[in-house]
Amino acid sequence: MASNELADIKVAIADAGQQNRREIKQILRQEGFSAIFDTDDIEVIHNAIGKDDVDLLIADHLMPEGDIFEIIRNVRHHALGKNPFIVIITIALDPSPEDIRSIIDAGCDDLILKPITTGMVSKRVNSFINDRKQFVVTSDYIGPTRRKKHRPGTVEIPEFEVPNPLKARASGGMGDAAYWREVELFSELFNEQKMTRNAVQISYLVDKLLPLYVNGKAAVDVSDPLRRLQISGEDIANRMQGTKFDHVGELCQSILGVVANIMATPEVPEPKDLRLLPELARAIETAFQIDGEEADIARRITESVQDR
Repeated sequence: MASNELADIKVAIADAGQQNRREIKQILRQEGFSAIFDTDDIEVIHNAIGKDDVDLLIADHLMPEGDIFEIIRNVRHHALGKNPFIVIITIALDPSPEDIRSIIDAGCDDLILKPITTGMVSKRVNSFINDRKQFVVTSDYIGPTRRKKHRPGTVEIPEFEVPNPLKARASGGMGDAAYWREVELFSELFNEQKMTRNAVQISYLVDKLLPLYVNGKAAVDVSDPLRRLQISGEDIANRMQGTKFDHVGELCQSILGVVANIMATPEVPEPKDLRLLPELARAIETAFQIDGEEADIARRITESVQDR
């Protein structure tokens, strides 16, 4: 690929080792990249992404003074910066199986093992310019698909060909305004997908939680499913404002209230709260299957449940 086609791609290199950063920068410059900055300060990376000054992030999995995976997850979940689709390559020296799982679960596009070689970096970066894995959205993950094929007996989750900043800038075929409009449209789509996946997750968690109560008393520790229920409900509530799912707001607040009541006395909660949980969970899942124009249906569901 011609050097001038890569010059506008904004690259950030994050590594505690100055020599590592220097080598990667040199490799990229030989390829034709010029808009490159490097740092050992994770806060600098955080701020650059927040200002939308990064198209490609190459970061070591171990950064001093901070968690790079938290930054990556926040990017993918649209909690940091305006573009959840920047290309992210993690580099690592002798990563453990737990490290590799963290890298995958954070939503990274790829992993490159140290020591870095010229051919390795060039091949990987150029592959993302020409091709990129499709993205998926689940209740707790947004990023490149992690499955090679659908597993029988599991829910088939749709995959999406997301905006690719490397391809867009390298090809020059899409103007900046058109690219950002595409990012905005896909961000809205992913926001809706995330809420829908969380609605399904709430029903799943409630189905797993209720059998843990025998005669109204917890037979085992129920803190984990309750916490996960709270997280899913809060995530929907935080994402729905201004979307076509505004009408689910009251239902989410209702189930969050019930979950909070149960968490206050998890061993022996109020029978009414345990009875309301499945009704609210099903109502939320159903509400995401109707249009915003039918918001009055969701409100009636809420009022009916709350009156019980």
